[in-house]
Amino acid sequence: MIIRSSSPLTEEPAAPPALPCGLASCAEGNPQCEAAPGNSETTSDCCGPPIPPGCRLDSDDEPAPVPLDWRDVHAEVQRHGRDERWQHDGRHLQTLTLGEGPPLYLPCGLSGRSELFCLLAWLLKDSFRCVMIDLPAPALRGRLNRDAPLNQPVADLLDVMDRAGDETAVVYGAGFSGLVAIELTRAVPHRVAGLILQSVGFQQELSTAERFLARCGLVLPWLPIRRVPAVQTIQLRNHRMWFPPGAEDRWNYWADAAGTTPAGDVSRRLIAADRLAAAGGLPAGVPAQGKRIVPDSVPVQLLRTEGDGERLAGAADRLTAQLSNPRIAWMGGCGQLAYLTHPHRTARLVREFAAPETTASAAGG
Repeated sequence: MIIRSSSPLTEEPAAPPALPCGLASCAEGNPQCEAAPGNSETTSDCCGPPIPPGCRLDSDDEPAPVPLDWRDVHAEVQRHGRDERWQHDGRHLQTLTLGEGPPLYLPCGLSGRSELFCLLAWLLKDSFRCVMIDLPAPALRGRLNRDAPLNQPVADLLDVMDRAGDETAVVYGAGFSGLVAIELTRAVPHRVAGLILQSVGFQQELSTAERFLARCGLVLPWLPIRRVPAVQTIQLRNHRMWFPPGAEDRWNYWADAAGTTPAGDVSRRLIAADRLAAAGGLPAGVPAQGKRIVPDSVPVQLLRTEGDGERLAGAADRLTAQLSNPRIAWMGGCGQLAYLTHPHRTARLVREFAAPETTASAAGG
């Protein structure tokens, strides 16, 4: 089943800002414009190809939502959320839980900051128990970590589920965390009630820029990622244009949160993703033919956005080909940070997929 999304609501993307000398912003209305290469939240193409065949757009007949003030919502989430911290096999784990209902897991992406999901969690708190999860960057040494590069994040995510007493959960994976979510589902499909994937670099090896970034992180692991040459320029080019008018504080917060992540942590996540891609998107020992990447018993929703770019669009095509019957939503006017730039639209799609009875009740009431 396939869905589409293009209602601007009040979260219509802002016009691209002026870029540093030597970089041209995307031409207005041109979905084919070129941008910096990449496959993640830090470096990626800024604009994608036309709407993929078979997608349908998100409905545009709903009233415009009340715009969210990032600072107010962030403060409320911090005030009312349940913060837990502990160690698992010597690694530090942290969760922030908001709301009541069936569990919706929101593991961190490349930045390691799951609190970036707080706007989405705030909108979904009446439908789900939203668990924002900070997972440590995976270790790189040792045969197990080479053959199964996401072994540690998957084990940590399972520890979160066991600690919370959740037999199953819906998992939302964006960017790097989408790879972790896929691996979790492949390893223990009976623990995943549903899988939502957005902007996931499936079977996608690192770009030249990302390899440079990964090398910098190995040499200077303590360096904030924003101090690595060209990172801020690439972030500005790939993501700023998708933030709605009046959301400067939201953009500034994301840029600061993503920019303060130690380069070593980003490097380890990138290298783990690259190792997985080199194995065809499957850990060592898993046959590449005759077995789907996600079992047919697990429902999957793919969120494809206009800002994914050609490389991520290709990754989404490859992923779709290995799924039996994914539900696909196209979010026009959104970039790779849709949960932050357009949380109302993202929340609606999550509800329609993971809690359809709630959506139907709201529509009827």
